Amino acid sequence: MLADPPLPPATQPPVPLDDAQSAVLRRRESRRLIHGAAGSGKSVVLATLAAQALRRGERVLLVCYNIALVRHLRGMVARQLGDEGPARVDLTVLWFHEWAQWLYEPRHWDGWHKSHPKNWPNEEAPGELAELLEAIPPADEERFDLILADEGQDLRLTWLDMLGSTLQEGGRLVVTADTTQGTGGSGLTRGEAERAGWPVVTLPGSHRVHPQLRPVRYEVAQRLGLQREVLLPEQIELPFGQLRTYWIRGDASVLRQLRSQLGPLTAGAAVRPGGVAILFENKDAGEVFLRQHGEALGRIEHVFAEEGDRMSREHREKERRSRMLFGGQAEVTRVSTIDSIKGNEARVVVLVLDSADASRLYVGLTRVAQSLLVATLVVVARQSQAQVLRSRPFSERTLSGT
Repeated sequence: MLADPPLPPATQPPVPLDDAQSAVLRRRESRRLIHGAAGSGKSVVLATLAAQALRRGERVLLVCYNIALVRHLRGMVARQLGDEGPARVDLTVLWFHEWAQWLYEPRHWDGWHKSHPKNWPNEEAPGELAELLEAIPPADEERFDLILADEGQDLRLTWLDMLGSTLQEGGRLVVTADTTQGTGGSGLTRGEAERAGWPVVTLPGSHRVHPQLRPVRYEVAQRLGLQREVLLPEQIELPFGQLRTYWIRGDASVLRQLRSQLGPLTAGAAVRPGGVAILFENKDAGEVFLRQHGEALGRIEHVFAEEGDRMSREHREKERRSRMLFGGQAEVTRVSTIDSIKGNEARVVVLVLDSADASRLYVGLTRVAQSLLVATLVVVARQSQAQVLRSRPFSERTLSGT
């Protein structure tokens, strides 16, 4: 049996839910998609569903596609359980590929790609799993009363059906998704879920997307052809602070100068440790930056393997460990790819874009934390992004020495 470590102690009170989020908790369909924009509370709803089921003594599996989210989600469940939660809970939180390996290895499946896990799951995986489970049915410890999948836009419907095949009789599968932010282009969409007969619930509003970013976010979404899928969050009356937005023409080479100017860019507001996230579209650029400037950043948390042959198993394992530990430290500067930061946010976000791919800009816009003081978004981009970034609310800055 795969044993999860004990939940971390809750250091903050449970997140209160609004009326729309609370209404979702009362629904009991066997399959359900919760659709919402970044900051609409999808992950909080999943964590609360998990906490409720754990209090009832149910077995819960929480799965995400992004390995860097595992620690974050476990912490959210602990927070929603609070101090009054049961001393022992039957909760398993896994990266999707780890869940698949856990299920397949006891069945001696020769096709499991241990050395290249990103090659799996593929189109053949659901059929292969069905054959395996028919030959060797799931054991009790492989079945769950409630299965929750976060970031479902990165998971195909057939993969989600694989998860559902390990439910206990009468169990439930609940998936959250912002289908504008999928990384692979073939994940679950709202239309696909509806055609499969899944009830779809939309969470309105966003507690994260700053009002100043909504026009440019919509413009980028239109450029991506997301008019039908894009969610325009309702205006939630929150005490948003001021958001300063800048774009700087260039590439990762400007970051050395940018770091020294974060103070002026935030209008003198103190940038406390842990309030800065430097996010790269290109993993190679992130690794180079880390080697050249990592020591100067002080305490950092990152998702990269800093050295070694990147094609070796050792290098991939180092990177995997970095991603698994990501999000677990306080008072650090986070350095990550844009995709690996999903589920996290920061008060000062620096996006480093290398191409004209508007989807990475779109995802990065939603990583700025709601702040009562001054939040800052800095986009470092080449000329190809100029048309979008010259539009309001961005102002262009030139860094000395670049």
